[in-house]
Amino acid sequence: MSTDFEYNSQLEELNRSLELLNEAIENDTTKNQDLLDQQKTLKELIEHEKKITLNHMNKLEKEQKTAQRDALLKKNTGDRLKHFNLILIYLVLGLVGYIIVYLIEKNFPVIPLFIINLLKITVISVALIFCIRTYITIRSRDPLNFDRLNLVKPNVYTQEEAKKAQEQAENEGDLTTSSSLQSANVCSGNACCGTDTVWDEEKMVCVPVNNIDTFSNIRPNEPANNYNIYT
Repeated sequence: MSTDFEYNSQLEELNRSLELLNEAIENDTTKNQDLLDQQKTLKELIEHEKKITLNHMNKLEKEQKTAQRDALLKKNTGDRLKHFNLILIYLVLGLVGYIIVYLIEKNFPVIPLFIINLLKITVISVALIFCIRTYITIRSRDPLNFDRLNLVKPNVYTQEEAKKAQEQAENEGDLTTSSSLQSANVCSGNACCGTDTVWDEEKMVCVPVNNIDTFSNIRPNEPANNYNIYT
């Protein structure tokens, strides 16, 4: 009888220990779950702040680019207007000079007429020359950037376009154009560029894909050694 009582006591104590162990495991599991939930919440918060920061940076970058474009356009407009004002000033100075010569003619009749006419022609010619030179300068500048020349870019034919142009020139009997197109048909545009280089439409040369600024061995219209590939 005593043995059964001791056995039951040990069994109850074992059950209590198991219950305490289960409670400790449940508490640890709950704490771990809480920790995971906190980490998930923190991660979501970081991602949200990251998106806000990226959007803010993109907005600032767009505003900066817009401000740079506005400043460039204002400078371009100001430079162009300054040259138009120069034309107006030259015309006014020419008119003033002509009036002075006219007054000299009226007040000093002793001066020979051919000298007066020569002075009038000189004043008008100088004023017109300066006006024309200034106007040519305005026309030679890029419409969007007055500091750049508005150069006419040479035609860059694709292989198909060059072939059609050559056939048309041969049919029309234009042997000079046909010969030049045949020579140009060796390579054109991006076909002249080798590995890790691309055709730059603005510079009209082959430029490296990466680190363009340090590639200083290319001369205008001579894509380095890339011609050797096609010759």
